Amino acid sequence: MRELQRETIGDRRVRLLASQDGRYTVTIEVRGPQGAWADSSFVADRDLVLHTASVCYRLRLTEQEARAIAWGEA
Repeated sequence: MRELQRETIGDRRVRLLASQDGRYTVTIEVRGPQGAWADSSFVADRDLVLHTASVCYRLRLTEQEARAIAWGEA
């Protein structure tokens, strides 16, 4: 998979990935205590067309930004 976009907010990151067959995935990852990233993505955010994946990426990014504000991480 090829990474098209990535944004890190506090201990979380949101990525938009493209597969070789033209499908897209949005991931949410959380940084653990040892610094490794753990996937906490939704199954519904996989195998998407580009338009849907772009909307989903912006939605997940907004959710993580709001979470950071609520928890005082921003």
